[in-house]
Amino acid sequence: MVFTRLITRSVVAVSCLALVGVGLDSPALTAAAPIPEVARASKPVIPAEAPAVTPVKAVALASNNKIGSFEKSLLKEINKARSKARKCGSTKYKAAKSLSWNAKLGTVAENHSKDMSKRNYFSHNTKGSNASPFTRIKKAGYKYKAAGETIAAGYATPQAVVKAWLKSPGHCKVLMNKTYTQIGLGFYKGGGTYVTYTTADFGKPKK
Repeated sequence: MVFTRLITRSVVAVSCLALVGVGLDSPALTAAAPIPEVARASKPVIPAEAPAVTPVKAVALASNNKIGSFEKSLLKEINKARSKARKCGSTKYKAAKSLSWNAKLGTVAENHSKDMSKRNYFSHNTKGSNASPFTRIKKAGYKYKAAGETIAAGYATPQAVVKAWLKSPGHCKVLMNKTYTQIGLGFYKGGGTYVTYTTADFGKPKK
C-alpha cells in the first residue's frame, strides 16, 4: 500500500485488487494478491489507530438503484477513460465498453468507503473481520465471473480520483479491463486520516 504526502500537507493514497475468472466457490476467493503499485512515497504515512467501533450498517445509496452525484460523475469519468485506447505501464489496452451501474456493487462500495472513514483505516480488507472485497461482494448477493476493486483516499473530486488511478499501471489495468461490465461506486467524506474515501467495485455477473 502506498501513502503519499503532498506539499500542501494533505494526504492521499490509492490501492487495488483484482480477481478474474474465479467463481464464488473458489478457494482462491479471499487469497487474491494485490496488484503491485508503482507510486512511491517520500515518507510513509500510517493512519492512526481509531477506537474500535461497530462496523457501519448498510446505507441506502444503492438499495433502490440510485446513484449519488459524486458517484455519477465518477462513473462518467471512468467510462470516459475506458472509451480511449491507452497504455497501462507496458501493457496496451484497446478502448473498452462503458460500465453499467449495479446496485449491489454500489452498496458494497459505499459501505466500505464509509467504514474506512468511520474507523480510520485504508485497506481492501475490512478492519477487524479482515473480510476481502470478494467476501463483501458475495455477501451482497452478487454472483460474479470476475471482480475487482480500487480504492482511493484524500482525493476530493471524481477527476482527481480517476487521474490518480490512471497514473498507476495496476489501477489503470483494472479500469481498462474489458472483462468487467458492471460497477458500483461509493464516496464518503467524514473523519479519518484522509477525510475523503472512494471505493470502486467492478464485476462481471454470472448468467
